[in-house]
Amino acid sequence: LRKGRLGRSERLRAHEQRLQEARENAKLSSEQAQEIIYVKTEEVEEKKRVQLEHAARLHAMRGRVLHDVMVKVIDEVEQEQRAILLRQCFKMLRSPALQKKSYQLMNRKRLRNWLRI
Repeated sequence: LRKGRLGRSERLRAHEQRLQEARENAKLSSEQAQEIIYVKTEEVEEKKRVQLEHAARLHAMRGRVLHDVMVKVIDEVEQEQRAILLRQCFKMLRSPALQKKSYQLMNRKRLRNWLRI
């Protein structure tokens, strides 16, 4: 009997010791959990910062590309307008020359007709 009682008290002590270790582990676990939460929070904040920097660079790059395209389009439109204006000017310059020549041809034909009569 006595042996059984010692076994029981030893079991109780061992059980209490395990409970004490579990409580200490629980404290360590909560401290570790806090540390893990802090580390993970820092990692998330760093990733957010990197993503925001990347988004800002991307936004700036897209802005530059859009600006360059708009400048190119404006230049092309201006060149096209210059070409149209140049053609119009040549047509306007050609008109008096053609009119003068046609007037000379008309007078020649008139004279020929008169001479023939």
